[in-house]
Amino acid sequence: MMPETTYIAKIDNCRRIVTPVRLLNVANGREEVVNGLWDTGSEVSVVSRGLSARLDLPYNRSMSVSGFGGRSEVRAVMALTFPGDFEYAVVVQAIETDAISDGVEFIIGMDIIEKGELSLARNGKSLVLTFKFGELFTHIKSEWITKFDS
Repeated sequence: MMPETTYIAKIDNCRRIVTPVRLLNVANGREEVVNGLWDTGSEVSVVSRGLSARLDLPYNRSMSVSGFGGRSEVRAVMALTFPGDFEYAVVVQAIETDAISDGVEFIIGMDIIEKGELSLARNGKSLVLTFKFGELFTHIKSEWITKFDS
C-alpha cells in the first residue's frame, strides 16, 4: 500500500502528462480544479491569464522570462497549488500567460516538482505518474479551507 503522501495517476495520452491540479487564492477563498501539465522543462509554473483572473490571484511582481519566443515581461501571481487535487499544497509564484496548450490552464514546473519525487513508469500503453509530496508541502484538508463570499 502506498503512503497517503503519494499521488498516483494513470496517463493514457503518453505525449502529454496532464492531471488535475487545484489552485486556491487564500485571500478570497476562490479555488478551481483544472488540467495541469507536468513539465520538467519549465523552470517555473505557469497559469493561464483566464484562470488567474477568475481566481483573482494576487499580483506579486513583474519579471522577465526567456522561452521559445525569446525574452518577455510577465506578471507573477501567488497561489496555493494542490497537484493532483490532493490535500497537499505548496505556495507557488506562477507566471501568467495566454500561451498554454489547449485544454490546459496550469503548467506544473520544476519549482513545484523539485519539492517532491516524480517518477514515470510504463504500464501497457499507459504511463503511471507517481509523485511523492516532500516536506515543503503542507497537508490541508478541504474542510479546513474557509470559503469567502465575493
